[in-house]
Order: sequence, then structure tokens, then C-alpha cells
Amino acid sequence: MTNEKRLRYVRAATGMKAEDMLVPAADGYLLGARLWQRPDTTPICVAMINAGAGIAQGYYERFAAYLADSGVPTITYDYRGIGRSRPAALRGFAASVEDWGRLDCAGMLEWLATHYPDASRLVIGHSVGGFVTGFATNAARIDRMLLVGAHTGYWGDYGARSRPWMYLLWHIFMPAVTRAIGYFPGRRLHLLEDLPAGVAIEWANRRRPDFWWNLRQSDGTPDTARIDDLLGRFRAIRARVLALRFTDDPFGTEAATQRVVGLYANSNTDIHTLGPSDVGDSPIGHFGFFRSRFKASLWPHVANWIAAEELAARATDQEPMSRATNGRGRHNRSLGA
Repeated sequence: MTNEKRLRYVRAATGMKAEDMLVPAADGYLLGARLWQRPDTTPICVAMINAGAGIAQGYYERFAAYLADSGVPTITYDYRGIGRSRPAALRGFAASVEDWGRLDCAGMLEWLATHYPDASRLVIGHSVGGFVTGFATNAARIDRMLLVGAHTGYWGDYGARSRPWMYLLWHIFMPAVTRAIGYFPGRRLHLLEDLPAGVAIEWANRRRPDFWWNLRQSDGTPDTARIDDLLGRFRAIRARVLALRFTDDPFGTEAATQRVVGLYANSNTDIHTLGPSDVGDSPIGHFGFFRSRFKASLWPHVANWIAAEELAARATDQEPMSRATNGRGRHNRSLGA
């Protein structure tokens, strides 16, 4: 289904309207975005969705429309180099995973803060999108995060059966093809969207657990100032976090989830583990959560969490955690806990 057909379907199925717009990233680069919002809404919470690598924003529109209908205006967008934020030519276009967080995510957060100054801000990160958020330079703008099947792109955290072919695909085949033609032609290969060369090579270099392992100075020693800066951005986020992990997800495994959550050391995180048995034996995997078949089973879990967080904040007369003193914590529980 094309993006336009998907948009028409979502609008018809939900009755929701969406506003297309261009939102400037932190460096002024214009990002194609789409805002889902009920016209009669005075929101106390607004959300944005950070996509997985190579996934266009259209994939998340059903869930965005659902949240909007629940009273949470939600904006989707494409990172630079992807979908509606793609330049005329990808060959020679400069972009990196860090740029997606430092510039694109940061720009979207500023837009939300400007247009909804009285609402708390929720960043939803799917897959690598849960990792991208940590590179944002305006951590104080983040009040809550929802992580869905999050991982850092480290192949060793994937499920055992997926590791060999994922290593071959992302760490051998992808960089070779990218260097040959100047970008990674994901669409032509039926592997999601095309990727800018900088993103593909950065991803291909993620062969060790610590994403900063290859950040070196000219003399070959670790670039500690750069590493400290990057890790400091993750630690600067002081948010309430709900991390959803699925037992049949070969990429967002327990190890992958723990690795991402560990980077957000000063956030208070609940990890909920779900599986097919929780949803009538329907497979969820890495991409299933955002499919409309889970509208009645999985999606209300998130809507209820948002509502409970807002009620708790008002009941205790506290500011959102990003603007208040934050306790640290990490808790694991199943959906029914």
C-alpha cells in the first residue's frame, strides 16, 4: 500500500484529519511531517513518533490517529533522507543517525514545545528510534518516552537465529553496496526505505556493544570528550519511560532493551514484556505493534499509561519529570502486572 493510499484508508477508517506540514530541524532543514489532532482538543499531553531506521512515517499513522482520537495530538515525521524528508538525490547527501536525533528529533521537540506550551511531551521511539531520541540536545523538552522494540543496532543483541544473516546483511552487504553507489538502495532491494550513506555506514560500523567504540582521535586514542558528550545527552533525559518488549521480536530482545534502557540512566523506566499469548496467540514480532489488529488489545495499554501518568502528575501537584528532580529506577513486569 502506498503512503497516499494508506493515508486515505486511515482517514476513512478513523474519521480523523491530518495536517501535512514542514517542520524545521535544529539546523533549519525542512522535515516532512503530519499532525493528527481532534479539532476540539485542548491537550494536556502531545506526542511525536521517532521511526525505526528506514521506515517512513506512514507506517505509524494508524497508531498516531488512535492517540489523537484519545486526546493526544500526535505528529509523525520522516528523518532527513527518508520519505517526505528526502532530497532530490541521496548520493552525496550528508546525514547520520546522530543527526536524526541531534537535529531532527530536537527540531520536532522544539516545534511541540512552541505550539503546545502547556502540554507534556511524549516521545515514542520504535526500534532504532528509541535510540535516536538520546542524541537530542534539548533533553529538558522530553517528559515521557515510550520505547517499542527498542535496540541500538548492535547485532549481538539480536535473537540467536537472526544474528548470522543480520550480520551479513547490515555489516558486510550494506556497507559494500553503499560505498559502491553512494547510498543504500533499500527500496530496490525490498528492505524498507533507501538510506543516506552516512546512516548506512554508521549502522554498519556498530559491530560492538558500545556504540561509541570507534570514536577516535587522529592519534588513534578514544575521543573521550566526544564520547562523554554523546553519553551525557542520554543521561540528561529525565523522563518517565515505558519500554515494551515482545517475546517474539528477534531484534528488540531482552538484551537489546536493557542496553537501550541502560543508556537513559537518569530516567525512571518500567519494562513490560508481552507475547503472542497475551493477544490471542497473534504474532507481534518487531513490527506488529503498530498494526491496527492490535487496536483493541495493545494500544489501550499505552493510552491508559499516558492517562495514568497525567493523573499522577496532577494528583501529586508535580511538574513532569524532565522539569523536576528525578529518581532513578528500572522495573520489569509483564503486561498483566
